[in-house]
Amino acid sequence: MLLLRQLKLPLLPLRSCAGELGLTQPGSTGGGGRGTQNRTEFLQNPQLHGPKIQALFVWSCPAADHSLISLLPSLKLVSNGGAGTDHLDVPLITSRGVKVTNTPGAVSNSTADMAMAVLLASARRIVESKAVGATYCLRLDELLTRADLVVLAISLTPDTTGLISHREVSLMKPEATLVNISGGLVLDQDALVEALQFGTICAAALDVTHP
Repeated sequence: MLLLRQLKLPLLPLRSCAGELGLTQPGSTGGGGRGTQNRTEFLQNPQLHGPKIQALFVWSCPAADHSLISLLPSLKLVSNGGAGTDHLDVPLITSRGVKVTNTPGAVSNSTADMAMAVLLASARRIVESKAVGATYCLRLDELLTRADLVVLAISLTPDTTGLISHREVSLMKPEATLVNISGGLVLDQDALVEALQFGTICAAALDVTHP
């Protein structure tokens, strides 16, 4: 993306194949109605509009192969929206004096998260276990009585202070887990400690506490 900024070339995403291909050309805005019009013009007549394209931004597919590159004589840059470049014919592209870039760190964290999730799923044999169902509840009391996992993710306001206290915790299943990632005062901590001590619920996890 740094090279795209240096070249000052606006991005025109063009849908094709199973992914997206971005085309940039001088004078285009890269957004709004004109961007859609430019994409349509290129698809309808690539021989006419191909020479205007100076950069490609590729999302895994389609490959910037000979059939496409040959339509873009003014091409200066091919940038991949990911770490890999195996779907790009790099020798062909660079032989035409076109630079190839990628984004190796863009998905590092999410990839690591997925790896750990898959490892845990495998270790705990989650795929072989009973599927977790989901049901929409109109009222909080109904949710608390039915849910195995309760996650509090709500802004702390005067109305939500003490949202979960003794009464609410007493409605939960003995095997339920309560997770609070909201402000500490959303949850009555004394009520939670009592519930854990007497086995009213199974477990709890808190992002913040009060006090």
